[in-house]
Amino acid sequence: MLVVTAGQANDSPMLPALLQGLRVPRRGPGRPRTRPEAVLADKAYSSRAHRQRLRAAGVAAAIPEPADQIAHRHRRGSAGGRPAAAPQVADLRHRDPGGRRRPARAVPAVRDKQGLLDALADQGLERYARRKGELKTTEDPVADLRAGWDDHLLFAEENPGLYQLMFSPRPWSKSTARATVTDLLVHTLTRCAAAGALAVEPLSAAAMILSANVGLALSNIAAPTAFTDVAIISQQLRDALFAAVLAAPPTPQHADAAGIVASALQLRAQLSLTGTATSLDPAELFLLDRWLERLMQNN
Repeated sequence: MLVVTAGQANDSPMLPALLQGLRVPRRGPGRPRTRPEAVLADKAYSSRAHRQRLRAAGVAAAIPEPADQIAHRHRRGSAGGRPAAAPQVADLRHRDPGGRRRPARAVPAVRDKQGLLDALADQGLERYARRKGELKTTEDPVADLRAGWDDHLLFAEENPGLYQLMFSPRPWSKSTARATVTDLLVHTLTRCAAAGALAVEPLSAAAMILSANVGLALSNIAAPTAFTDVAIISQQLRDALFAAVLAAPPTPQHADAAGIVASALQLRAQLSLTGTATSLDPAELFLLDRWLERLMQNN
């Protein structure tokens, strides 16, 4: 759920509205969940009213105290009361949309708004990776690459807020979302290269494809009415870009410089996928990789 306020307004007063409108559908029958196990927020939400509201609802408050509140309590001595109780964030249990408890996992402590945004972006990454893992992998890596492009845009349409946190530039962000998504794409492109269907090095191809995919997705989120038919634009952009990075497998009749580059790229990708499953020792594999890289660069 997303609650938007005016740009000059504080976001802290919107916590009651956020909790009141919270609805998490269950898998299968049953009413949606309306009460979270815990609220993870920054120092702006560390007011007595918010803590009392959460305590009355049985919701744990993982909210750090601002320095002025801590100092005020210390100045009052014993009359200042005890520090606000906060659960161990790493011990929080999470439930899936069906209400079933997930295994415990570590969650980073959030002490500022930037850390909270990074944590949300990483949550989006987990959802994205889980979705990619559910996509059917075929024997045709190029078909899988096309399906991945389309599913990427569909994820952005279904999760616009999370998507912007994952891919929009944010100063001082420490989220690993974009780097991890790049790694997933490089793996698919390496499969394409191993099949002889890639014309450029997988990492360079990933940078080109992800830049176009993310740019189109963010543009569609920011100005959806600017596109008459985003599906057609997506297909045209995808086909134009794939024409630049994909290649037909080289044939013996075309053993020119381009064919040598394609063959070197294919063999290098195949070795990357098989790892050490060859008769070569690590030193020989390293030397062969360097030779293949030189062939690709010099031609």
